[in-house]
Amino acid sequence: MALARSLNQRSGRDAVGKLLAQGPQAVEYGLRARQIEAVLFTEDGLAAFADLERAAHEQALAVYVIDERTSKVIAGTNSPQGVTGIATLPPPVLDWPASEARFVVLLEQAQDPGNVGTIIRTADAAGADLVILGPGSADPYGPKCVRASAGSVFGVQVATTDSPADEIDAARSAGLAVLATAADGALSVFDGGVLARFTPPVMWVFGNEARGLDPATIQGCDEVVTIPIVGGAESMNVAAAAAVCLFTSARATQELG
Repeated sequence: MALARSLNQRSGRDAVGKLLAQGPQAVEYGLRARQIEAVLFTEDGLAAFADLERAAHEQALAVYVIDERTSKVIAGTNSPQGVTGIATLPPPVLDWPASEARFVVLLEQAQDPGNVGTIIRTADAAGADLVILGPGSADPYGPKCVRASAGSVFGVQVATTDSPADEIDAARSAGLAVLATAADGALSVFDGGVLARFTPPVMWVFGNEARGLDPATIQGCDEVVTIPIVGGAESMNVAAAAAVCLFTSARATQELG
């Protein structure tokens, strides 16, 4: 089980090209994507997730039964869910085809792995083609991020970039509307009269959890979009804001075609 433990660290993942998929949702998604190489169950997990054991055997994968203590060590948490997959790292997206993309998410510097994973999950659910992570963003293949994504790291392409500005330029050149998000944006997602402006092809750009987007990044975008706050909170969590924005585009796609 030394291999599984090593995958909690980025250096370990990079060294062998593998990641941990923890929990039944992530393992199930990874099995559907044919990315899982082996599955580790506790005794309780084996009883609870017999369907995953069957799926693993159908793909001729190695299946191991481990004790609760080992499961906690591998998971890095005191409350593991009883099933963990060892999966192949998805291949890196080096040059995303801007001319073919219609629905892209760019995270300038999202540092919290829970937020990154949740946004990847939301992007997958909303029908996005690609999520791009800028410098300083959390590793999308770390255990916390994979758990938060519920396996969507296997379903939506994820790229990294050293220059968010270059990605914005590529998107604009390919005809995507680039929408920045900020508390003081002039365009509201509540305004149904402008729904067409959120319809793909579009790139949504989200910033750091504490600082938001860099002013220079905002200047490079076509529109600055806001989610009006109607209650007493000062702001929204970036993952919650992303869900509102991405499903505004999903709604526009459904209603306007």
